Amino acid sequence: MIQYAFNSWLNGYKKMFCYSGRERRSAFGCFLIIQFILFIILGMICTRIFPQIPGFNDTTSDTIAVIYCLISFMTILPYNIRRLHDAGLSGWLCLFYLGFAAIVIIVSIFLPPTTGDNQYGPSPKKTKNLIVI
Repeated sequence: MIQYAFNSWLNGYKKMFCYSGRERRSAFGCFLIIQFILFIILGMICTRIFPQIPGFNDTTSDTIAVIYCLISFMTILPYNIRRLHDAGLSGWLCLFYLGFAAIVIIVSIFLPPTTGDNQYGPSPKKTKNLIVI
């Protein structure tokens, strides 16, 4: 399970600019959990360790946090679009991110997939499209 979770997380970065196809619920959930854990770790580093290093200040910590958030958003968005495709929905629903990001993400985790192939591609359950290292 840990290997699957790590591969799901890594797959999010490898498919960072891939907005087509479908993604499994479990892969998307694992990706979000690992992203959240990394965000907490980065937050602790920025608030506890960086202030003690000479030359680092609040601006440096804030810059690192903003860069991480932008990179996270750039990976979560296409992953979520592929997850919506798996449920047979359009990726344009992600436009609700502007005001309701958390709700859209939580709903898309639990959306049931369409059975078999749909207009967005073959079922990811059959193809096992995770990139394994």
